[in-house]
Order: sequence, then structure tokens, then C-alpha cells
Amino acid sequence: MTWLRCHAAPGWVFQLDPDELGTAASVIKREGMVASGQGWAKFQWMGPGPGAERTPDIEIEAVSDDAMASDFADLVLAGFGFPSAAAPWFAELARRDGWSAYIAYVDGKPAGAGAVFCKLQQAWLGIDTTLTTFRRRGLQLALIERRLRDSNPQFAIAETALPQSSELDGASYRNYSKSGFLNTYNSMNFASVST
Repeated sequence: MTWLRCHAAPGWVFQLDPDELGTAASVIKREGMVASGQGWAKFQWMGPGPGAERTPDIEIEAVSDDAMASDFADLVLAGFGFPSAAAPWFAELARRDGWSAYIAYVDGKPAGAGAVFCKLQQAWLGIDTTLTTFRRRGLQLALIERRLRDSNPQFAIAETALPQSSELDGASYRNYSKSGFLNTYNSMNFASVST
């Protein structure tokens, strides 16, 4: 907690398995932490799912050069509202060992992004984002499908926010479920009251 308060970006949270809440309750209280947001769903891939129809104007490309790396970073920053200081880190991600980054294009325009880390046929899918104006067209489903196809894992995991009440809020949760992922457990987010 001390390190996070000194070094992490404002608004940081940590995740805790609800089964550990009883053990950690005194530390959470002492450190001035409170539950934040709806928590996270942790998914395990069980094999190809039925997917869903998507519009034919979607193209998925693996990031392969500096211009695409910059587009990938811009999409991630715009989609998540991250500060511009994070752009070089995301742009460099596709060059890191084991990582692959992807961009979804609609009519030639960058519209969504996602990444996969794969080693020893075990994959983690994440950094999924779709720009608001391009949502509800199947971009995330197409990105999930492409990352699974290219990484060809025997085992894969992903995580996304637990849905609240609105249909749009649970889109990522539904897309992973449609892609053959099963929600295996959830975690809770905790934030500092002083942050």
C-alpha cells in the first residue's frame, strides 16, 4: 500500500478474491481502503464458442510497424481515458517478447484494439477497447477470434469488468462468453479513500 501510494497513478485500485476478504478485512480497514466499482470477472477459455455475426466492413491487422504501433497506443488511450504519458509504453508493447497487438479497422479507420500475451501455449487476452462510435458492430468478437487463432493456445484466460445494469456496460463480458470463455471467479476492487 505504501509503495502504491507513492508510485502508482492517481485512482489506482487493487483486486482481491472475495474468498480472502475475511482474512484481509483488518488490513483493508487499517489502510483506509473501500470497495470500488463492480469488480472483475476472470475468464478461462473452454474452446471455440458460437461467436456472433459481425459486419463485413471489419478488418483485423496485427501491429507490424511504427505507424500501427502509434495507432494502437492512440486507440488504447482514447478507449480507456489513459494519460498521454502511457502512449510510448503501449506503442512498444507489440515488440515485446510474447506480445502481439491488434487493430480493428472499419472502412479503413482504426476503431478498436486488443492484445495477447502467449508463452508455452498459454495466453492472456486483454487491453480490449472499441471507440464509442464503432461499438455494437462485433469488433471485440473479431479481435478475440483473431488473437485466439494467431496464438493457438491450449489454455487462455481473460478478464473484464463485471456487468452492472446497462446492456452496454456488460458488452465485454458477453463477448468473452460468446467466444467460449467461462467466468471461473470474480474479484473485488478496492481503492484508497485518500486517492
